[in-house]
Parts: sequence; structure tokens; C-alpha cells
Amino acid sequence: MAIARMEPQLAMFRGHLAGLPAIQLDDGYGLRHFRPGDEQAWEAILSASFEKDFTGTFQQLIGSRAVFREERVKFVTFQGLPVATATAWHDARYGPTVGYLHMVGALPNHRGRRLGMWASVAALQQHVSEGFASALLETDDYRLAAIKVYLKLGFTPLLVHENQRQRWRTVLGSLGLSAEQHGAAERWLAEPIRALTELHRHQSQVA
Repeated sequence: MAIARMEPQLAMFRGHLAGLPAIQLDDGYGLRHFRPGDEQAWEAILSASFEKDFTGTFQQLIGSRAVFREERVKFVTFQGLPVATATAWHDARYGPTVGYLHMVGALPNHRGRRLGMWASVAALQQHVSEGFASALLETDDYRLAAIKVYLKLGFTPLLVHENQRQRWRTVLGSLGLSAEQHGAAERWLAEPIRALTELHRHQSQVA
């Protein structure tokens, strides 16, 4: 049963793209970008990850968009077959230097190997190679495992609506944070509401 999405989605921001971790894949796993014929693999990964049917949506959501480039859609593969993905997207509404981490997912039978994390790092590295200075993502309250990964990658909550202060407290309280992380969380949640369209003015201010 699909879980109802709360609005607006939670946003997380990485104010710089320095210090990304090195990708460390287990034996048998590899990394590459999209190539023609991968559409169904992408749709299968996202359908399994989001518990929503993405069949036939790659062209509409990704392939037909003006910002689509094959090298922006990253795959972790197992024995050559795509099993996880993340996309280094760009939305002009957020400014010319803010990348957008988009459509992150992994097949359930490959979870536990941090594949979503490594696919995300590959996408962020793509942002770096294209000259982006920071990165934004949006996610849902119930995607706790993904949020934990994003925190490890240096993303922090970005308040875009007043209703998110309590929502973030609930989310962060479910993650088993350390005392240091709890202190940081309180600082995050004391921040003012920010419009996503103004992010380019806040680069390097959110670590």
C-alpha cells in the first residue's frame, strides 16, 4: 500500500561539493552511466524503490527533458546489469550553480551494500565535473533509510515550509542520532524558512 506523501516534500541541501567520499563497491559491482536500452532497467529500479509503478515513464520524466544527458543518469551494476541508480539533474529554477540529486533507488535484493549511496556519490561527482557548486534534493518523510544516507553524504535539512520543523523533528528522532547530531539538528531546525529558488544565494552557508 502506497504511503501518502506530505506536502511540501522535505528538502536537503549540501552547500558545497568538496570532500565527497571515494566510491567503494563490493566485488561484482560496477559503475556506468545510462545508455540506450537502459530505460526498462531504470523503471524497474525506481518501481521497486518507491513502491510505485514507473513502467514506461523514463522518456516522460527524464529522456525527453532538455537537461537530459546520458552521463547524468548513473547506474551501479551487478555482473553488468543495473541494480541502483541516481541522476545528476539540473533545474534552472534553483539557479545556475545548484545541482539536483534526483531519482535515487536500488533493487531490494541488493540493499545493504550502500548502492544508493554510491550511485548518489557518482551523481554528485557528475555535478562537480559540470561545475556545479552545491546540490539540492527532495525526499519524503517516510524514506528514513534514504535520509540517513543523505545525512552521511553531508546534506542537511533545509526548511522550505513552517510545517516542516515538527516533521523534521519526527524524522530525525527516528534515526537514532548521536548527541552531536542532535545538537546539529536543533541548529538546523532553528534556521529560517528559505525558498528553493533562492538557494544560489546560500551556497557554502549550509555545510
